[in-house]
Amino acid sequence: MSAFANSEKTDYGSCGGGASTDHPFIWPRRALDDDGDDEAAVSFTNRRADTVEIYWRSPSGRDEYFMTLAPGEVRDVRTPQGRVWVVHAEDATIGEVEIRFERQLVSVGETVETKKAPTRTRRPGPKGEGPDDADLVKTLSNAAMAKARRAAQRAARVCGAKHGSLIPSAKVKFQVGPHGVVVEADAQPPMRGPVVGTCVAKAVSAQTFPKSQSGVSKTWSLALTP
Repeated sequence: MSAFANSEKTDYGSCGGGASTDHPFIWPRRALDDDGDDEAAVSFTNRRADTVEIYWRSPSGRDEYFMTLAPGEVRDVRTPQGRVWVVHAEDATIGEVEIRFERQLVSVGETVETKKAPTRTRRPGPKGEGPDDADLVKTLSNAAMAKARRAAQRAARVCGAKHGSLIPSAKVKFQVGPHGVVVEADAQPPMRGPVVGTCVAKAVSAQTFPKSQSGVSKTWSLALTP
């Protein structure tokens, strides 16, 4: 039986994620990369009429809250192959799934079903070679990131109101991968360490961006008060 965190969970809709603060919140990539496993792309779909919570199982056997899926919602994540994910609804375990394929689909209904995702057909480039990624922009512009920044700003103000802060803003340095997912987000001094800084970093981690060829690295200064 897994040991679940007793601390209060933070939902993506408020402060942008819910991993506990005893490890970095990078999908949780940094904590998982230590295993040395190959990464997999996993798509979670909630086919139930109620919300479900998704946890990932840490090497110590502890189930860490990661995200909540609304009815009908689909969310894509990246995770090492071999990682176990656990699905809960109404404080009961629906099931768990081990990631075994490079691309995997997870469907949540009365039970948790999973299968290997079909291989995508790639279109040739202009010279008859190369992946369809060549059609993507090389990196993300500030305009392309504006929507995610507004959402992160709203969540940062929630963090400031919830945890309180004597500093009016927090800087977060983060990296967006080619798939549009935040692969790293860290609050910068003087907010690195305080709970409000961790909350803002999680808010940025929760955002999704357009796909690109190379992703982008940025530092945002987000206000903590209206």
